[in-house]
Amino acid sequence: MTTDLANHLEYMRRKALEATCLAEALNAVIDYPDQKHIAVSLIKALTDLGHTLTEGLDKQNLPGEQTPVAALFREWQAAKIAEEAAFAASGDDAEGQQEWAARVALEKRLMEAPSLSAADWAMKITAWCNFGESASQTEKESPQLWAEARQLVGVHPD
Repeated sequence: MTTDLANHLEYMRRKALEATCLAEALNAVIDYPDQKHIAVSLIKALTDLGHTLTEGLDKQNLPGEQTPVAALFREWQAAKIAEEAAFAASGDDAEGQQEWAARVALEKRLMEAPSLSAADWAMKITAWCNFGESASQTEKESPQLWAEARQLVGVHPD
């Protein structure tokens, strides 16, 4: 490993630790309405840090190319953070509708992109279920998703 790569990875490790600390701080204040301004600031800091980490990873040519699904998933994660920040900042669901619509549009694009690996498929289902906040769709509701799953694990319908 080159010195530049080692230094870059150490920087990214420190930034990841910073994200963990910010998330813990957010978790500590999120349930207290009188601390809403702190929660909004922490969400903004996490959003900015996410962009820093993304840029840091993009600058480094690590082995393996990012798949289209992985790129869309990263966009979806940023859209989800923006949506949550908009809702938290306003306290009014109507204020976050634009961000919600942007996230849903990304979900649809993500679901249409072909999975090239099991990791791609996992990213798709993670976004589609919003990290487990909603239920997955059945094969009848989303046949392409489940056809990809069968193909990736080598199981073919009779």
